[in-house]
Amino acid sequence: MKNHIIIILVTSVLILTAQEFSRGQVDFTIRDEYKKSLRFSKELQSQIFTEFNYQDLNYGSEKVRELKEEIKVIEFLWNVAKDSITIDLDYIHIGYPLLYKDILEKQIEVFNSSPEWQKHLVDREKKKTPSWSQDHDLIRKIMLEGKVYNALDDLLIKFGYKIKSISVEKIGYASQKDIDKHGLKYDKKVYKDVPVPFMVWITVEKIAEK
Repeated sequence: MKNHIIIILVTSVLILTAQEFSRGQVDFTIRDEYKKSLRFSKELQSQIFTEFNYQDLNYGSEKVRELKEEIKVIEFLWNVAKDSITIDLDYIHIGYPLLYKDILEKQIEVFNSSPEWQKHLVDREKKKTPSWSQDHDLIRKIMLEGKVYNALDDLLIKFGYKIKSISVEKIGYASQKDIDKHGLKYDKKVYKDVPVPFMVWITVEKIAEK
């Protein structure tokens, strides 16, 4: 019986030591042993953390990632963090479409199938509007309604939230290098006019209790 107790204690210690915590005046960060990080932020005078930023700190890695797989890490770190801080989220940052194969695929699918976006491209051509001049409102509307980040939905529901809106900045286009990196087989004409923001903020809200 004693041997069984010792094994359980050792296992618990290994799990706890695999995490790294840091706390500042306005943030609380937790990392796992693979350098994946969840940083919660708050206002200076508040005790409630209202946003988080998820990052894989393995800079320069060419590994292909999918958000649906990273969700498991986010859930684990979020569960650990909520035992140490008070969380009531307004915003989350989990990375832009080019970071994840599944999100990039969804972005391409959503914009290629959007009548609004296809009309926008025709109008832009007629007016000879430069490609770098983007309609941010239309892009975030299509991303939200097309559920580009639907890989998050089940996770958010577990914690009592849902996606409310999406904000984007610094919009560019996928390159052939990006397509090749993720092992995708799109012809250039399929993705060349698909906008890919390099900054994405996702606003969340609490699910209303019935």
